[in-house]
Amino acid sequence: HLQQLRARLQAQVQTMIEIVRQSFPAGTQVHEPQGGCVLWVRLPDKQDARMLFERALAHGIHVFPGSVFSAGVNHSDFLRLNAGSPVTAEAEAKLRCLGELAGLSQSG
Repeated sequence: HLQQLRARLQAQVQTMIEIVRQSFPAGTQVHEPQGGCVLWVRLPDKQDARMLFERALAHGIHVFPGSVFSAGVNHSDFLRLNAGSPVTAEAEAKLRCLGELAGLSQSG
């Protein structure tokens, strides 16, 4: 059971990484986890992830800005994405929308 679970989680992580690479603006960095199923996405040009968080929330998309997990401002341009749930068609659409919103945030 655990081997199947690990394989499924790894596949979900890889799928989400690919969607982020396809959908987010140029310069976005996605950090593949060495264990677990949390992706850290660094937005380009020091984009404020809190602003993207607010835009995403207005579209029914819930993500966490990196600043929630940091005492300082070092991670203000990061998003934390959970890849622990299956990447359904709805989840993929929301992730692609998030990438589009990141592009809009970057341009103004």
